[in-house]
Amino acid sequence: MKLSSLRYPGPTPTSLPERGRTGEPAPSLPPWSDSAESFRAERQRDGFDSAQTVDPQRAALALGMAPPPTLAPSYAVRGTEPEASVPGTSLSINGDAAFQERVRKDLEVLRSYPSGRELLTALDKSGKSTAIEPTTSGNTAWVKGDRYSTYQLPDGSQNEGASALVRYNPDLEMIGGGTEPWMKRPPAVGLFHELVHAYDYEYGSLPDGYTEGVDNAERAAVGLSFDHDDDPSTPEITAQRPTENSLRSEMGLPLRPRY
Repeated sequence: MKLSSLRYPGPTPTSLPERGRTGEPAPSLPPWSDSAESFRAERQRDGFDSAQTVDPQRAALALGMAPPPTLAPSYAVRGTEPEASVPGTSLSINGDAAFQERVRKDLEVLRSYPSGRELLTALDKSGKSTAIEPTTSGNTAWVKGDRYSTYQLPDGSQNEGASALVRYNPDLEMIGGGTEPWMKRPPAVGLFHELVHAYDYEYGSLPDGYTEGVDNAERAAVGLSFDHDDDPSTPEITAQRPTENSLRSEMGLPLRPRY
């Protein structure tokens, strides 16, 4: 595989289940507070769930994340730059008003970090569509069209790609049983993980195969190394585009060591 093909904006490799990609299971209770009710109350008190445009610095602090890096004034608060230049404006959000508002706020948080801005900008430029709709179960990313067109070609070049549908549960704040620090993260990180899959679908750069029994698509989305050519004599590679772990690092969250 040509390593140059893994550089932005030409993503990485991955394999895709027949019926879409299963994301993280829904937790029974958010880990960020004693109860779901108190968690929502804390967010409302901190201004994160207000109807006003979210302040990325305040939102990050409310979620227990590191504040985003200082941005140029025109990027610090949405509305001070032309709409067309705001990363992620091509994404369509389906669902009720509350869900749409929540997703808009989560996207605002994501675009406050370098990885978020880069990924959303790439989705805008993919020439494909990215839709987000609600789910009450685990987060997933689906291909809209020919799923085989999303796999990277054998010579390492990009395939045709296809549009993507992300199903997002904004109440998921825990991975698995939440027994390790990295398993607890803001829901926006889960949304970002699925948008990384959408990026790979749309750019036709999904890595096929498995590494240590784990789908290379998932390892690439997390930012873990993977066996790209099923050849033990060649070193594993990592994706050279935004990953879940690149975002976690920028947010000051523990890195995800496995999928």
